[in-house]
Amino acid sequence: MLKTAFAGLGDQGGPMAERIAAAGLPLAVWARRSDAAKPFGALGAEIAESPRALAETADLLCLCVTGGADVAELLFDRGMMAGLRPGSILAIHSTIAPDGFRRIEAAAAERGVAVLDAPVSGSGRRARDGTLLLVAGGVALSHIGLAIRALEMGAAAGIDPWALRDTVLAGTGASFGMDVVRRLHEPQRARHILSILEKDAALALDCLPEPHIAEWRALAAGGLERIAALAHAATALQPPPEEFPHE
Repeated sequence: MLKTAFAGLGDQGGPMAERIAAAGLPLAVWARRSDAAKPFGALGAEIAESPRALAETADLLCLCVTGGADVAELLFDRGMMAGLRPGSILAIHSTIAPDGFRRIEAAAAERGVAVLDAPVSGSGRRARDGTLLLVAGGVALSHIGLAIRALEMGAAAGIDPWALRDTVLAGTGASFGMDVVRRLHEPQRARHILSILEKDAALALDCLPEPHIAEWRALAAGGLERIAALAHAATALQPPPEEFPHE
C-alpha cells in the first residue's frame, strides 16, 4: 500500500495529515516541534527523526509548509531530496514561485522522482471537513489509467465496477479520472476519447523542457494504454446500469 510521508503539520497541513491517518493509510510525519508531531503517534503514524529520514520512508512525500524558502530548506539543506527513492512522488502543497518549482523539478528528475505542483487553499476548517481546494498540475491521463485499472481489479475480485466507482466518487478518492471512465466502456466511445487524448498528451509533452519529457511521457503512456485496451475490446467493463448522455 502507498505510504505517505507528510511534513508541515500547521493549520492546513495538520488536518490533511489527520485525514490520511483516519483513513487507515500508512503515514509518517515530521515536524519542527515535537509537540506538533506527537498526537499523530496516537493515530498510528510513524514519527520521523529528521526530514531526510521522513523522505526515505515515502512513496508519496507531501510538503505543506509556509513558502518557497521553507520548501527549499527541507528539500536541499535538510536532505529530503537526497532521501527520496527513484519512483517516488513529491507533492508540493505550498504556494511557491515558478522558478523555485523548476529547480525542484530538475533536481527530482535526476533522482527519478515525479513532482506535483499541488498548492492548497481554503482554511484549517475546510481541511478538517475534507473540502480544501487542491490545485494539482500533473498528467490527467495517468489518473484515468489508474481509475480503469482500479475498476478492473475490483471486477476481478467480484465487485461490481460501477458500484465501486460510485463509492470512490462519494469519498476522498473522487477524481476526474474516476468520473470520466464511465463513458469509456464502449469501444467506439473509448476510441474517440483515445484519439483526442493522444493529441492533447502530445501537445502537453511538447511544452515540457527536454530533461522531463521522458518522465511525463511514461505517466501519460500508462493512461493511454488502459484506454486503448478498452478501445480495442482487449479488456471490458460491463455497461453501467444507467447511461450518462454522451457529451
